[in-house]
Amino acid sequence: MNDTKALAIVIVLAACLGLAWLYRPVVLNDVMLPSCLIRDLRSTTIRLYVADGEVWQQLQTMKEQHLHKWIGGKLLRDTPSVLGFRFDSGNLIVADFTIETYQTWLLDISGRLEYWLSVGVAVVWAEVLDANILS
Repeated sequence: MNDTKALAIVIVLAACLGLAWLYRPVVLNDVMLPSCLIRDLRSTTIRLYVADGEVWQQLQTMKEQHLHKWIGGKLLRDTPSVLGFRFDSGNLIVADFTIETYQTWLLDISGRLEYWLSVGVAVVWAEVLDANILS
């Protein structure tokens, strides 16, 4: 096998592993949570796991109607995550308006994680790319 084919195989395997991690299921109290992928205005994405039915409905409506809103909530450190954090599935926010103190973008949270963890809450102006009942 030549080096080009070996490199192509490594790239495909890495992409598959990355997608497997991105779509990994989250279980809370023995229940698999629905998930959605959001993208902020700087084109960074993060997967949210949703424990609240009302929030889930809002996210589905956003997806169907191609809406942007402030999405976020309580921040938790998540070292396996590429960004180093995740939003707490039980404390998500979907809103048309929020206080400016919490408004940011995903890479800002990631780059200043200690600051944002001390604030405790953050929201990003985002759209929903997908919404899946089962992860």
